[in-house]
Amino acid sequence: MTCFLKREGAREDGHEHMQIGLQLWTVRHEAARSFEDSLRQVAAVGYRAVEFAGYGGWSATELKGLLEELRLQPVSSHVPWERLTAHLEDELAYAETLGLQYLVCPALPEPVRQDLGQAIATLERIGAACRERNITFGYHNHAFELETRLSNGQSLLEALLEGSDPACLTAEFDVYWLRYGGADPVAYVRRYAGRVPLLHIKDMEERDGMRRDTEVGAGILPLSAIVEAAAQAQTAWLFVEQEDFEDSPWPRIEKSLHSLKAVLGEEVTG
Repeated sequence: MTCFLKREGAREDGHEHMQIGLQLWTVRHEAARSFEDSLRQVAAVGYRAVEFAGYGGWSATELKGLLEELRLQPVSSHVPWERLTAHLEDELAYAETLGLQYLVCPALPEPVRQDLGQAIATLERIGAACRERNITFGYHNHAFELETRLSNGQSLLEALLEGSDPACLTAEFDVYWLRYGGADPVAYVRRYAGRVPLLHIKDMEERDGMRRDTEVGAGILPLSAIVEAAAQAQTAWLFVEQEDFEDSPWPRIEKSLHSLKAVLGEEVTG
């Protein structure tokens, strides 16, 4: 079984059932100066949902009130391994009060990777605790999970997903890091269809032999094919993320939003 329900009444391409949000790590520097002002600007740009990477020191009740005022839906949150293992009940209580549907482990610390069996058992335990609160638990990849190969030839990412119970651990693939690590994002989304409720949508540019992320639609990743695969895989949320900026993030994330809406066939409004 999986941790989320198949949506009924889907159009053939399924696009209208995928929604767009912003991963707030994108504006972490601005949020460090003023968490509230950053959320207000995210809403002003046109986003209607967010994925957290920290809560700016706000209580869940206060933050929920601000999000309701801004008409921003709290969907998911990246919670570090240390918090998931040492303060899980606190994190679950916060998530439940805020109204989150998903919690995501953003990475496995290097020492934890040395005992993969124990790591998987811990991830499953966290996932089971999340399910008791009607929260879906997932794992977010970087490139190292693809670049790390086990003795049986599997990548670390394959081992994590194929060695764990899908009812306890889903995937939040980052399409940029999949490509960076040598994988085909479209193939990966298709391969784990039904287990990828969340997707990080980032684009990649290559300049002077270097790869870096850029706004959605401005790079080399096959955005339309990725979105089509996500629709077929029953993905619910597409989270825009960008980590590198040469200038202000605000016009960049607005451009990403418009590009993604265009692929989804949505009207681009203010």
